[in-house]
Order: sequence, then structure tokens, then C-alpha cells
Amino acid sequence: MFDTLDVSHAGAVTVLTLRRPDRLNAMSVAMVAELRDALDLVGRSDARCLVLHGAGRGFCAGADLRSLAEELDLDDAAAVQDYVVSWGRNVERFRALRMPSIAAVHGVAYGGGFSLAIACDLVVATTDARFNTQYVNIGINPDLGSSWMLPRRIGGAAARALFLRGNEISGRRAHELGLVAELAPDHDVLEAAMAIAVELAGRDPVAVAQTRALLDTAFETDLSTAIDHEANGLAERFATSEFRDLLAAFRARSER
Repeated sequence: MFDTLDVSHAGAVTVLTLRRPDRLNAMSVAMVAELRDALDLVGRSDARCLVLHGAGRGFCAGADLRSLAEELDLDDAAAVQDYVVSWGRNVERFRALRMPSIAAVHGVAYGGGFSLAIACDLVVATTDARFNTQYVNIGINPDLGSSWMLPRRIGGAAARALFLRGNEISGRRAHELGLVAELAPDHDVLEAAMAIAVELAGRDPVAVAQTRALLDTAFETDLSTAIDHEANGLAERFATSEFRDLLAAFRARSER
């Protein structure tokens, strides 16, 4: 179905694999378009969790600048802006999915690849994975919403250091900063991500979706508004027969 991606399924988990291993899965114009279609397909499916992975030696090296130079007129500001926005909309698609997503990162996650990883709810990485915002190193500003996402993930000071210095950090250092949720051996990163995905897929999907929605707006609302949103969600949920069944099952488990 796709030339630059693979979409596979394992129970309630969908795995989306970036597949341009000869280019370290750098994002071409074609891949950006296929990623849009793949995410729309996943969004319409019954999947409960999405895992994003890269084929070959790395996760994603960012934009394929050679492809851009061949397929876009870089002197046409409107065309460049349309392309960057279309790629950014894919990041929005990740965050708008009703299911959680996990990035399984090995090798490099540079530039746009870095941004794709942090668009996911959780990042699992090898200890020696290599993360780099990269943007200032090639004379451009951040894109794909990374200037919005990274400060919310690791705090403003740490985000500024990564963006402004453009230094590479290891998976272990990314874990220390809070960017990576779990470390895994190199050959087990996808397996580790899948284990978490299966765990999340087994959770109540409404509870997971409501929790993600609350966390997504946490930095834009005050405490009083957050309390109101939490109460609204609980009131709606308590009134459902599904919740009563879940509560009965929880009580049964706790009484064993």
C-alpha cells in the first residue's frame, strides 16, 4: 500500500515503520504524504495503541534535504511553507489520535525525526540512541511544532539548551532529562515499546483518551479550570454502564 512506510498489526497494537533505511529513514516529500495517509488510516481503525519505529540503522534522520532540493523549488517561499506545514500537520495527527502512541527509537533521531519522536505520548529508546534537535546546526529554526512540544516535555531551560546548542545527546541522557520514558537494549527497543503498547491497549480506552486530553491542555489552563474539566469527565463516566462494569471488576480483583 505504501512505498516508504509499513503498517502492521499485532492484536490491538498498530506498528507504523518508517522504511527508507538507505537514507536513515529521512523524510522525503513522498514519505510526508504517505505518513498523512497512514495516520488517517490508523485513526479510523480499531487499534488501541500505535508504535512508531524506524527500519534499519536508525529511527529518522529528519528531512531528506536532497529530496527537498530535487522535488521543491527552495526559492519558492510559498511552496516551502506549504510543505513544512503539511509535515507539521502530521505531528498534529499523532497528537489527535484517540489512542496513545509510542516512539521506539534506536540510532539517530535528528531534526524532524526528533520532532516525530516527541510527538508521541511516550518515547522508548536504546541507551546509545542519538537525539539532536539539529536545527541551528544547519542554520534554520525548529519546525513541526517542536518549539511548542519540547519545553512542555522537559522544561524550558533544558529545551533551550537542546535547541540553541544543537548538541547530540544519548538515549541515556534523554532519559535523565525526561524525554525518554524507558531505556531498552538496542536489539530489544521495539520489543520493549510493544510491551508497553500492549499494556496501554489493555487499559480502558475512554479513560486513556480523557487522561491524554487533560494532559494536553495542562499548560494552557489554570488549576480551577483543570479541576472543572476533571470533574466533568468523571461525572460523564460515572453515569455509564461501562464504568460500573469496570468498577465491579476492579473490586473483584482487589478482594482476591
